[in-house]
Amino acid sequence: MLDRHYDNFNIAEFTYYDGVDVFDELKIGTELQFVPEPENKLDESAVALYYKEYKLGYVPKDKNCEFGKFLNCGHTDLFEIKINRLSSSEHPEQQVSVVVKIKDKLKAEKAKATSENAAVDVTENAAANAAANAAANTATNAAANTATKAAAPATTEVRVKKPRGRAAVMAKARAAAAAAAATAATTASPQAPAEVPVKKTRGRKLGSKNVKNRLPAKPAPIQTPPVQTPPAELNTTAQN
Repeated sequence: MLDRHYDNFNIAEFTYYDGVDVFDELKIGTELQFVPEPENKLDESAVALYYKEYKLGYVPKDKNCEFGKFLNCGHTDLFEIKINRLSSSEHPEQQVSVVVKIKDKLKAEKAKATSENAAVDVTENAAANAAANAAANTATNAAANTATKAAAPATTEVRVKKPRGRAAVMAKARAAAAAAAATAATTASPQAPAEVPVKKTRGRKLGSKNVKNRLPAKPAPIQTPPVQTPPAELNTTAQN
């Protein structure tokens, strides 16, 4: 097994920073971060230790120069820092101890590749399942449509025979007679007589001149010719 152990030490100046505020949150195995402080006026090689955004203290002065070289050159992801001892009964400078290991970059890359491959497999499996489900649904729908068509009763086409010969002539004659009757009924329908306007007389009285002049003239009496009686002599001669 690859030995990745690099160093271990107690956190220096633990009492002066945020360690007391988050002590109850710290556990064995809690991961910490190195943060170099090249602008520190007391020590340009100073390296602080952080838990999340809380500053716990520093790397001991006899060790910070070694770690500072790596960190100031940009190798900030080279180390893995974890708490390996906690003791509230010890002196504040000895209450928290950490172990520093070199990160296994090859192992991390293998884990990343495995994770990516797993994600690809999940995506491919999901696509394959979706395609299979779509194909199954299509086949089911096609089978259902076929069964429905097979179960539906066949429609029989009814053909109407057209009259031929004498029957055709008689049918045409009946149609012509019906049309003629309809036309005659329409033509013979009585129409309301037109209203004739009557002029009103303007005379003051019925016997006025205006009325008399407008009345039609009385017709002349018909003269009947007198009946001629035969003479008496003729009658006597006839009796003899």
